[in-house]
Amino acid sequence: GRVSLYLVVHPKFPANTLAEFLAYGKANQGKLSYATPGNGTSPHIATEVFVRESGIKMTHIPYKGAGPGISDLVAGHVPVMTPNITGQILEFHRAGKIRIIAVFAPQRLTAAPEIPTAIELGYPNMVAQLFVGVFAPSAVPKAIIDQYGITVVPLTIRFGDTDYVDREDFGPKEFWAKCAASPVLP
Repeated sequence: GRVSLYLVVHPKFPANTLAEFLAYGKANQGKLSYATPGNGTSPHIATEVFVRESGIKMTHIPYKGAGPGISDLVAGHVPVMTPNITGQILEFHRAGKIRIIAVFAPQRLTAAPEIPTAIELGYPNMVAQLFVGVFAPSAVPKAIIDQYGITVVPLTIRFGDTDYVDREDFGPKEFWAKCAASPVLP
């Protein structure tokens, strides 16, 4: 499946929409900072693409994992983050502890249809999603791979966070084809 990233701010941040965020960022070039789970992570790269696309300048604050960054965002120590969407992020949003400005996905999220995509808001290149898959050594017999798909995958769907994961069922060949067909940074 695929998991999208979101542009998230602390509730005291003086912007409620992407347009307001960009206006504030452009008026305060270089004064904003953003948290990520670390250097080179998908949220870090996605935010750098967003910075390039939008023309605003923000300072990167890498954390040692998403949890500490999210904690500091909720506490107001950092104003901006682009985390992978999770049930926790949605609950913080609904509780008013953070505010999701936009989703970096081709379409709105089923679990939060009120949140617009960056594409809708005029940024057609702002799609940031992670492919989620299970890997095994090439020597693992096909029968074991097939059995895994029969027993484990349904459990992850049943107990997983399927409201914000774009679930796609496909085998190894289809997975690699999807990866190969995914856009790369321009």
